[in-house]
Amino acid sequence: MSSHIPLQIELEILKRLPIKPLIRFILVCKAWKSLIKCSEFIAGYSVPQTQPHQHLVIKYQVGGRGEEVPEVKYVSYVDDDTSPQQKSALTVPSLVQGTTLLDSSHGLLCMLNSFDDLSNTQMPVLWNPAIRKAIGVVIPTVVLWPFHSVVGFGVCPHTKDPKLVKTVIGRTEREEEDHNQIMSFDLITDEFREVDIPERLLQAYISISGLRDSLVLLEYDTSFPSEKQVCRVWMMEHADRKAFRKLFTIKPPDASVASTLGFRKSGEPIIELEDDTDIGFKSAPVVYEPCYRHIKDIGICGPTHSFFLSSYMESLLLLDHDDGHIVGSRGVKCMDDGSSVSGTLTFRKSGESIVEIQEDVMDPICDLAVYEPCLEKIKDLEIRGNRDSFHGSSYLESLLLLDHDDGRIITC
Repeated sequence: MSSHIPLQIELEILKRLPIKPLIRFILVCKAWKSLIKCSEFIAGYSVPQTQPHQHLVIKYQVGGRGEEVPEVKYVSYVDDDTSPQQKSALTVPSLVQGTTLLDSSHGLLCMLNSFDDLSNTQMPVLWNPAIRKAIGVVIPTVVLWPFHSVVGFGVCPHTKDPKLVKTVIGRTEREEEDHNQIMSFDLITDEFREVDIPERLLQAYISISGLRDSLVLLEYDTSFPSEKQVCRVWMMEHADRKAFRKLFTIKPPDASVASTLGFRKSGEPIIELEDDTDIGFKSAPVVYEPCYRHIKDIGICGPTHSFFLSSYMESLLLLDHDDGHIVGSRGVKCMDDGSSVSGTLTFRKSGESIVEIQEDVMDPICDLAVYEPCLEKIKDLEIRGNRDSFHGSSYLESLLLLDHDDGRIITC
């Protein structure tokens, strides 16, 4: 921009730009790059209200009959009056491949992979589709039966800091019969609270979702005499953890509800229907209009229960991170060749560090190497072992203990 325009005015102009041209402006000059990638600018940026800013992303599979390996696809829909006509295929980063959609918040999708028994770790992936960046976060998961861990995700609305919350859940033999229980976590105060759900839902088959920033409970039941599965939608009112109101029952004509995937911003649910001609294999997501019980096809189909949906708002979160960066419990640094520095043992007198190198962050086997921080180069020491099994120190030659017999034990 012109040097005659004050910096504060430039800042306000940049804040009002859509994401795609804003990202291109990073290449204009160093000043704009520093400004746009500044954490304060990223946290304070919001997509202009004139631009379509809410999207629905659906993960699904195609193929997979018999010995055929199913192909995983991602498609994004603009959540406006044109939906589902305005859709596009998403380019998925390598970190996201093989993961499952967990949740979304402030433009970030949290993807979860399977637990690795050998390394006792799990690596959630945070993905921002709007700017095509993803980072991994390695979290230790040392949990023994009868306990198991559950990972939750959200972005603090005040600081815009992403948060991963791992909760360990278990039960004792003295506990009474199972019942549904929901715990909420406040992203601002970092406090857990129990949600009081309606008594009729304590023993019901339920799942949870979200609608207009409110908690939604989905109750699945069989409708008689049709014996088709329906879904009742209950929404928490006014953020009151004790007040739930039944909104409507999802009861499509002549079909069963396999699952409710999520909701459009209009409140219409997107549901998965079972195909009666191909029971147990094929289903198709549709938009359900609860007042008139109309359904609208969105143009994809796949194996039953293979669909995952989440909504996201465009944001700049992760713009100040390198794509593919992996953060571990000890600050794992990703190298150019895809390997990671997972731990530092000691330092050479030159300042170079002796580190553990992992080729795969989920593999417990490490190589010992010398790391040169300025050039970010590593030199293999040709020593291999399990992660965290290495211990190192430096020493100077001396004559101390020369006057003692080798192996002598002194008691105090």
